[in-house]
Amino acid sequence: MLSKQSCPHTGVVNYFSRAEPHFSVGSIAPLASNHDHYCWRVYDAHRTIAGIAADMKSAERRLRQEYHSQQRVQ
Repeated sequence: MLSKQSCPHTGVVNYFSRAEPHFSVGSIAPLASNHDHYCWRVYDAHRTIAGIAADMKSAERRLRQEYHSQQRVQ
């Protein structure tokens, strides 16, 4: 299960796992060049997995899918 916390100043939403509640496991941020699109990232020990989505809901869905996919592999 992931919890999220957003910054009212930057619009960045950080995601935290229950196992590590003080260390962000992913984030979603509006693109600087196009605020209608969002960049999502999942932080892994070996690499960062990222993509772009047309809306916040799609970005969150992709972030959660990738995070859970990485958890199954480990």
